[in-house]
Parts: sequence; structure tokens; C-alpha cells
Amino acid sequence: AAPFGCGAAGWAERHRTVAFFVVEDSTNKPVATITLICIKPGEGYVHMVAALPETRGIGIGNYLSAFAVYRLGCIGGTNAWLTTDDFRVAAIKCYLKNGFRPVNYDTDMEERWVAWLKKYGYNDVELLDEEGNVIKYLNKASE
Repeated sequence: AAPFGCGAAGWAERHRTVAFFVVEDSTNKPVATITLICIKPGEGYVHMVAALPETRGIGIGNYLSAFAVYRLGCIGGTNAWLTTDDFRVAAIKCYLKNGFRPVNYDTDMEERWVAWLKKYGYNDVELLDEEGNVIKYLNKASE
């Protein structure tokens, strides 16, 4: 079977969860987590990314996000997506660093992203349609 069972007949359809990762500290205390859900062949949803407050800011979220995308690729995945809130600044920075891009799925999405990217100093970020195609670049450095 493929890693995490995504290739096992019917498994993903019944359970959908492909992988649940937990980071433990030196005392075996869980300090961070991420879940990767196989939605359909080739596509994964990154969900429940969390870290205890005392472990935030040291790169665990970056590592977990990159690892989840890597594991999705190991099972033939080519498209990963997630959702988050505008106020989760550290999370959004982590996701952008790991290759996630804004998707224009609602009427106010482009406006919200332009404002957020300007506020936090990001330029030339791709805005994607729901199929993953680049529509345009937001906050062009040349503007």
C-alpha cells in the first residue's frame, strides 16, 4: 500500500484522513500537530495546524507544513490546499513560505489579500483561481 494508506482501495473514501502528525518535546509531551486529509486522488487538505504557545515562533509550523506537502507528494499528490483566517498572521506567513497561494474563491478575496499583503510587506504574490491557475500577481513591486 502507498504511504498513509491513500492508495489502499476505499480507505480514503471511508476515512479521508491521510496522516496525522504530532511533534513531541524531549519529555514526550505533544507540542504541535498537523493533519493531511486526502480529498480525492492527487489532492490534499492541510488541516488542524496547531502548536502550544510556548513552542510558537521556532519554526515548527513551517516544518510541519512543508512535511505535510512533502508526504502528499510521496503519495502522488500534486495539489494541497487549506483555509485560515486573516488575523492568523504567523500562520499565513508560514503558508506563503511553504508555497501556498491565495485563491480567488469569493468576491472580496482579491481586495482582502491586497490589503493583507501590503500590511505585511509582501510583493508579487500569485492570486490563483479555484483550478490553481495564476490569475494575476498581487502587490507588484514595480507598481
